[in-house]
Amino acid sequence: MERAEKICFWNTHEFWGGGEKLHLEYAIALRDLGHPVCLVAHDRGALSRRARTEGLEVLSRRIHNLSFLNPLGLLKSALLLRKHGVGTLVFSSSQDMKAAGLAAKIAGVRRIVYLRGLAVPVRGGLLNRFYFNSVLTHLVASSLETRRTLLLNFPSERIAAKTYVVYHGIEEQDLVSRPDDITPADGPGTTLVLGTAGRLTQQKGQLLLLDVARLLAVQGLSFRLRIAGTGELREAIEQGILQRDLEDRVELCGFVENMIPFLDQTDIFLLGSTWEGFGFVLVEAMARAKPVVAWQLSSNPEIVDHGHTGYLVDYPDVDKFAANVRLLMEDPELRQRMGRNGLERVRSRFTMTTSAQAFCLVLGL
Repeated sequence: MERAEKICFWNTHEFWGGGEKLHLEYAIALRDLGHPVCLVAHDRGALSRRARTEGLEVLSRRIHNLSFLNPLGLLKSALLLRKHGVGTLVFSSSQDMKAAGLAAKIAGVRRIVYLRGLAVPVRGGLLNRFYFNSVLTHLVASSLETRRTLLLNFPSERIAAKTYVVYHGIEEQDLVSRPDDITPADGPGTTLVLGTAGRLTQQKGQLLLLDVARLLAVQGLSFRLRIAGTGELREAIEQGILQRDLEDRVELCGFVENMIPFLDQTDIFLLGSTWEGFGFVLVEAMARAKPVVAWQLSSNPEIVDHGHTGYLVDYPDVDKFAANVRLLMEDPELRQRMGRNGLERVRSRFTMTTSAQAFCLVLGL
């Protein structure tokens, strides 16, 4: 009986981040669909440890930015892929693409897949053009916006024809089963909780959300804004809180390991990001039946159904953003209805099972 070809996720970063989490979730979901799966990871990395905990096969490999220039290293990687019967190789970083992609080409791997999550252009230099044209068989983007930016410097119809969109899904176990059970109680004088999460960076727009909070405070609304995340803008945000007299209304929560309790204690979720490859945190909030407010840009319109699961506001109209938040704050029934609508949208479009099935479909697995 012929051995089934494996799907291999190649991620040799030692740290743990969004890309590593995505590879692990895909590997688990594809295994659960019946596909043979393995990972190539840094032997001391977080991905390696977590994958083994999940019972996945892990192969160890260390590479660096110039590994693709080492013929012996390329040959070792190619032999590793051939030995373990890899028919589909998936990677996300430039470093892994250059080293693993070329090794897969040498090994005769049939599907060489670049999984792209950032909605920023890729440099159109000679080396990248070589890989995009002659090495990669599939490019899989996390959103239509990510696909658009990915192709900006690669206008070839040939490359566009092998570039697909597969949305990042959420684990079904993270969807709330009874949304009414986690809806905070309403009543006279109730202090509503507004929540946002993301690295404290310019891209994530927390300073604009402080402007929103200031407008709501001036209007006499009772609320607390909780900000989850760490990053280089923490000091600037602390100063922004003081400058806007929001010390009693804004809480910096730091890094939040488990988003579910944070979201369950939130009434309305806000996202101030100026761009997102795929705003997964919006999906996380909708999965907990929370209405959302975000900017009408980047990939946000692919996730949020304006007026049905939340509101999208023209950037950077802070007044309009605050007005939409106020609509939700003053109408408990509207909050619950939009929250339920968001949950149903996630169930139908953004689960990990749906993502894994779409991934298999575009690759012909």
